[in-house]
Amino acid sequence: MHAVSDGGTRPFRVHLREPSFINLQAIPALTEGGLLGDAVVAVASLDPVMGGCDR
Repeated sequence: MHAVSDGGTRPFRVHLREPSFINLQAIPALTEGGLLGDAVVAVASLDPVMGGCDR
């Protein structure tokens, strides 16, 4: 979460990032040199919430 205020009662800018979307960037590093079955386990270990990745 990133919030910027100009000193008023409301924030000037708010930016939210879902942790699931950021975690998906680790999939290539986790699956490199492995088998297809290992890729399934690697993705499941990240526990992604795809609804958050769609935003």
